[in-house]
Amino acid sequence: MGIFGNNEADKPDETTDPILGGKIQDGEGDNGADKAPESKTEGEPQNVAETIGQRLSQQEEGESKGEQVINPENPVPFDLSKLSTEQLQNLKAMLAATPDRVQRKKKNPTVKLRVIDGKVVMDFKNAYKALVDDPENNRKVERTHIQVKLQGEDTYHSVLYRDFMQADQVVCEILSTRQDKDEIVEGETISRETGRPVEMIVTVVKDFFTIKLPDGSTTEIEGRLANA
Repeated sequence: MGIFGNNEADKPDETTDPILGGKIQDGEGDNGADKAPESKTEGEPQNVAETIGQRLSQQEEGESKGEQVINPENPVPFDLSKLSTEQLQNLKAMLAATPDRVQRKKKNPTVKLRVIDGKVVMDFKNAYKALVDDPENNRKVERTHIQVKLQGEDTYHSVLYRDFMQADQVVCEILSTRQDKDEIVEGETISRETGRPVEMIVTVVKDFFTIKLPDGSTTEIEGRLANA
């Protein structure tokens, strides 16, 4: 036996935790890797799978209890009767400051027609040359004329082509259009199959416009008359 003795009871128990008590097993200590993971506190973000799972479980729980589950895609209708007087006044002011969306009416196309002696030209023929008196030189001179049919008349009148081109124009709205196809014979041609002469047939397409005249009446004209 030494000076301090050889008694094992006198030695401090190195395997006993002085604070918590109990024995410390091999490998235990203050190493942070051995600590149990801390639980997430309320408000910390969760992963996507946990978030979706919780929302679905809450929705199923509410449906099983007979509670009304609000779908964000189908919100509850807005009830004006539950608003206070001040809220209604604020809403009214906001609506008054919101500009209305103007529904612009689609405009129909228009054409211009000549007007002679206050009547719209409803038809005209090809221009031609004709002799007229020249009082200043006391002789006949050649001038270009054109025959026109005026609104409300059935006969054609011959006028100077210069006067026709200088006449005023009025704008008429096109209400509807249609096409008329016709086949006409224009001479002869050689058939590629037989090598013999055959009639050459040409398909002619004519456009017709139903227009609204300045007096409010409607009529149909040929497309060739428009903007002439």
